[in-house]
Amino acid sequence: MRALILILALLTAGPALAAPQPSDVIEAALRSVVRIEPDWGRAADDTGLARGLGSGFVIDAAGRVVTNAHVLGEEETVVLVSPDGGRRRGRVVGRDALTDIALIAPDGGAFAPALPALGEGALRTGQRVYALGSPIAYPFSATEGIVSGAGRAYDAAWPVDFIQHDAAINPGSSGGPLIDAEGRWIGMNTATPPETLFDIGIGLAIPAEQVLEVAEALGREGRLARGGLGVMVRGADSGMLAALGVEAPFGLLIDEVDPASAAHASGLEAGDVLLGAEGRGLRYPRDLSAVLLGARTGETLELEVARAGEVRRVRIGLDAAAAAAPARGRTSLDALTGRERRVEGPGLRLASAEDGVVVNEVAEGSLAATYGVRRGDVVLAVDGRPAVSAEEVMSALSSGRGLVVLRLLRPGRGTRHLALPLNPEEAARRPPGLPTELGSGPL
Repeated sequence: MRALILILALLTAGPALAAPQPSDVIEAALRSVVRIEPDWGRAADDTGLARGLGSGFVIDAAGRVVTNAHVLGEEETVVLVSPDGGRRRGRVVGRDALTDIALIAPDGGAFAPALPALGEGALRTGQRVYALGSPIAYPFSATEGIVSGAGRAYDAAWPVDFIQHDAAINPGSSGGPLIDAEGRWIGMNTATPPETLFDIGIGLAIPAEQVLEVAEALGREGRLARGGLGVMVRGADSGMLAALGVEAPFGLLIDEVDPASAAHASGLEAGDVLLGAEGRGLRYPRDLSAVLLGARTGETLELEVARAGEVRRVRIGLDAAAAAAPARGRTSLDALTGRERRVEGPGLRLASAEDGVVVNEVAEGSLAATYGVRRGDVVLAVDGRPAVSAEEVMSALSSGRGLVVLRLLRPGRGTRHLALPLNPEEAARRPPGLPTELGSGPL
């Protein structure tokens, strides 16, 4: 009897809905993804090499594209490249440095379908996700992972509660979507931890809700006119606060007060401790940044302030906030190509030797380090001409040209040629990690 009931149940059941296959989901979602390139006034790169800045994706019927603000730098126009090779110039509508979100409008209107966003509903740790974008020189790639956590911080100051996942993201992935198994985007890939440059299994994405909120405001106004206090603060623990005569588990210690700011006009001073803002406890600078995210110029903010053991409440009218500085460690090719480098010049120290010119030091963060020059390498030739002295090689590297070709001897590894860009523009055209057709091998 039980067997008969089971057979009848199977015969009367309706057809099961097949779950979408990951390949179909990814293929459909990639139609909405773009590669973002600098607008240098020509249709194609004459080297034929990849020169992207990062990734983006279409979010509405007008074809507008969201990406990270740090991908764009100071660019006002960019080129949007679709997976089928189509190219469209785009105008930067606005950017918000504090959340690292930017909006681009394509010339001529929509050119790709909008990627659907996930509606209301909590993310689940362990759910399957896919990261789409153009890491390094591999355009329109997809990687797979799971949601590892939510509400993550990048550092003590950036006021975004990131989605953490382990789908691989690398320089060039910035601005690409993080999608779920149904093909809906749940976040925008933005960073790996600040201690890293390449993927280590920890990726950070700005939640879709925050991206859409900021993009909507940028579409209306072109900017977010946030209010600011005019202070520099640092986190302080209970031991530091006790030394200052303040009984509290944590707070923000004011390092500096801008003399032209609302904070100064309200009597705040360096050495004061901010314990709370609008009823929220302040443990890290990002806690105060989060309170200020929705604040506008001219609005008032209530602060709980401690000075010399006395706690008082102060209401401050907010000034226009200064632009937030770009954070380090984000997954943009800028981190590789030198657009955000602090190291100027070649970044090398050289010494003349009998058999060539020896590299004694390579500065961290320099183009030389990024493109593979190592301490102990011997420079045998520059652009095919023998390296006679350290002074001559350094002169060639400081000439202002876009590119030099070095022939290097690496002890124990033999000789090799290395193309070294000498400025950010050339580096953007030939990012490190180029496909293997430019590699070497025994034949």
